Order: sequence, then structure tokens, then C-alpha cells
Amino acid sequence: MGFLNTEIFNNSIMDWIIALAIAMGTYFCIKGVVRLLIRKFRKKTEATKNRFDGFALKILEQTKGILIFTIGLYFGIQYLVLPFSWNDAINKSAIVLFALQVGYWLGGLINFLVEQKSDQASENKSEKTAIHAFGLFGKILIWVIVVMVILENVSNMNLDALITSLGIGGIAIGLAVQNILKDIFASLSIYLDKPFLVGDYIIVDDIGGTVQNIGIKSTRIKTLLGEEVIFANSDLLESRVHNFRKLERRRESMEIRISVETSYENLRMLPELFAHSIKNQELASFERAHLARLEEYAYVFEIVYFIESADYTQYMDTKQAVYLEILKQLQEKQIEMPYPTKTIVINK
Repeated sequence: MGFLNTEIFNNSIMDWIIALAIAMGTYFCIKGVVRLLIRKFRKKTEATKNRFDGFALKILEQTKGILIFTIGLYFGIQYLVLPFSWNDAINKSAIVLFALQVGYWLGGLINFLVEQKSDQASENKSEKTAIHAFGLFGKILIWVIVVMVILENVSNMNLDALITSLGIGGIAIGLAVQNILKDIFASLSIYLDKPFLVGDYIIVDDIGGTVQNIGIKSTRIKTLLGEEVIFANSDLLESRVHNFRKLERRRESMEIRISVETSYENLRMLPELFAHSIKNQELASFERAHLARLEEYAYVFEIVYFIESADYTQYMDTKQAVYLEILKQLQEKQIEMPYPTKTIVINK
């Protein structure tokens, strides 16, 4: 037993063996529990598709073996008497590894949320792209914070002094990324608030078109002429956007002038004639027709109806059909519409 009492760094070999046994025992116990939980939650996730089970599985899968080993090592060395410098180095290493592990856990949480949102986005490629981009942005932010925490606690670096020392260089960098960050946060606002989606027809500053893609920095729309117009996301949030997504019907109002030579009987019959002309169209719903006012050379009728379609082509087709039907009925009844005339009187 004299060999086991031999001291190495102020601890006997027996102490080192016991410490190693504690460390290895702790490591294998925690590792076994984690593996058991992973198998359990994987089976439950496949069987029930429960969101909490999926979340727990993602977190457990991001648990790194090096962290478990460090936990075991930490418990093992508690049995030993080590120099302060050794304990300090081990404690700092534990802080680094734990901070990294927290980064992996939060990264796993973001991956889980990204997968959930991507599944909800279905076939919307633009929305999926935005979701993954925001996930990447979130993970970058997490790792920046992790690195700052490590520098603050391990290297004893004064981050406030470091940031202040950047001086003009820091201001220049801030100005350079200001617009980029502005557009990125505008994109996040568009994604969360959903003022428009891919496929919506919108009008911005008298420019109308169909939304083709919503990116991190810009949104692209295709106009009726076929050209592609690109808007910065920050500009869109500051503009008045007209969205026709929820448009289900279009209200149409028109005025028709009838000659003052038209008889009283025909004038009384005209509202019914207009109503009949509109009701004959499949997508048109008649609202009203009235003699609105009297002018010097014409009687003015105001007609209001709805076109039950959001499609612009169907809207124009129905509108044209209504006009043609009204003109046909007026010609059959020999009712004239006035037109500008000029009378020239020649005195001999």
C-alpha cells in the first residue's frame, strides 16, 4: 500500500484514483441520463408530434460531451488539494465551456423555432427564406453575447473601455452598418406584422405590382408592365402601402348623359334599362340608378354597381360588357346621347 501513498502534486496516488473515479462516474451517469432522455423524447416526438417533446429533444441533442466531462472533472477535483492557479484555471475553463454550452442550447432553441415556422410557411419560399435568415441573425447575436461574456469573465477584459477605445473607428463602423440594420429590422417588422405577403398586389407611391419576394434588405414587386421594382424594406415601412389582398369586389360608379330631347316616358324607363343591362352580366351586382342632375344640354344619370371579382381582367371584361349592353339598349330604344355641336350662323 506504500505505492498508493506516494504523493504527486501534494496528493497521494490513492487520492488521484478516487478523484478520477468520481470524475468518470459523474461523467458516465450524466451521459447515460442524457442518452436515455434523448431516446425517450425522440420516441414521443415521432409518436405524438408534441411541440414540447420536440423542443426538449433539440435541447438535449445540443448537450455536448465536453461539458459533461467538465462537470465530472469539476466534481472529481473537489477531492484533491490543488494549487490556487490550478483551481483558477479549471474554474475559468468551466465558465468558458458552460457559456459555450448555453450558446449551443439557445442555438438549438432557434433551430427548433425556425423548423416550426418553416413548416407553417408551407410552400411560401420567400417566407421560408426570411425565417431562416432571421434564425441565422439570432444565432449570430447569441454567439456575440457568449464571446463577450467569456471575455468579461475569463480574460478580465473591460469591454466598456474596449468599446470606448474604438473611437472614430467605432463611429464609422456604426454608420456603415446603420442602414443595413435598419433594413433588417424593417424586414423583421414586415415578417411579424404582415402588412403584405408574397403574391399580394400592392401600390406604393403610385407604383403598383405583385410582390415577388420579401428579402432581408429589400422587397421586389413586378408591375403590370412586367418590370421589377425594388424597394428598401425601411422605405416600405415609411410609405403608405395600398394592399389589395382582401379585395373581394369592386365598386363601379359611372355617369351617362342623355339628350334633353328624350321623352318623359323614356326617362322614367331608363333606370330599369340600366338595371337590366347590369343584371345580365354574371359577375355584376346592380346597386342603384338615378337621374342625378339636369344640365343645359343633357340629363345626367348616375349608375352604381359592384363587380364580384378581385381579378383585374375579369373586372375590365365585366365593365366593358356593361357598357356595350347599355349602348345596345339605348340604340334599340332610339335614345340618343348628346355630343358637342357647334352652330354657325351666316348672315347674308
